[in-house]
Amino acid sequence: MATATSTSCRIAGTEVPITGSDKLRWIDLTVPSPPSPAPASPADPFVSVPPRAASGCHVVFSGRDSQRYLAWRIHEEHQNVLEVIELCALKEFPSSGLRLVFQEALCPFAFMCESEVSRRGESVYLLYVLTISGVAILCNLRSPFSYVSGSILSQNDVVGFNLQTHTQSAKVTAVKAKPGCLVIG
Repeated sequence: MATATSTSCRIAGTEVPITGSDKLRWIDLTVPSPPSPAPASPADPFVSVPPRAASGCHVVFSGRDSQRYLAWRIHEEHQNVLEVIELCALKEFPSSGLRLVFQEALCPFAFMCESEVSRRGESVYLLYVLTISGVAILCNLRSPFSYVSGSILSQNDVVGFNLQTHTQSAKVTAVKAKPGCLVIG
């Protein structure tokens, strides 16, 4: 009896460039560190989630417009940089995106959603990230296109929670989020 041998091929996720994305102008926005105790040393990170390329997308529904998408990725070479673009099916590919520069490396996780609270009719987005030293950060962001490059996000728009001071000695190995909730295990 002959058996068929199957050739298995492992396919890894690959980032595929979008036509026109090479002309994207990045708006750099520095995110200040929230006040917290000294972080763990980089040689012994508090968050032990395996490093990998991280990216995601969130759908934002709007009553009068078509739905929009917030696409994000953590920069492969600079693990403290998170890049965001806002896409809309009824508009051309954006000419600019938001590049958030954090003070330390990020865990390969981020979650973005639209806030239920808006400022004078302007959309406000919530961004949840976790640093490798164990600081959970919540950022309140305006539309990615409303910032001036080189500016610093207001300290009032950044909330931090140091997990090292509030957990038992176990390291973080998993993280998930949904609007209004960050779950860490």
